[in-house]
Amino acid sequence: MLWKIQGIKSAPNCHNLTHHRFVDDTILVGKAGLIEAKEFKNILDSYDKASNQKINYEKTNIFFFNTPVDRSESIARVFQYQISTFPAIYLGMPLFFGRIQKELWNGVMKRFDNKLSRWKGALLIMARKI
Repeated sequence: MLWKIQGIKSAPNCHNLTHHRFVDDTILVGKAGLIEAKEFKNILDSYDKASNQKINYEKTNIFFFNTPVDRSESIARVFQYQISTFPAIYLGMPLFFGRIQKELWNGVMKRFDNKLSRWKGALLIMARKI
């Protein structure tokens, strides 16, 4: 079954990328075609049955890059997922397609500054206790 999934080439001398796992998240990567989409769907359905775990469709999104709208909608119907657009937030970090835009990182930098100021304050309090 996996031979129907081509994935994408991330670099010239690397294997094609088809998926990425992080904790309880799975990112599937493939060509925007119905054959590959149906094969991914078959694999996910098999996983559901074998593991008795269900995909939370409300938390699941599908993203497309340079794909015609009608093809994107057809593939989304195969999966029954919502089509999402960039920029998006994943684990508190911005995901984007194209050039990095400085304003996408403003929220991350603000959270970092807040944590850093609390950390500095905690060290100053500890320094006084010594």
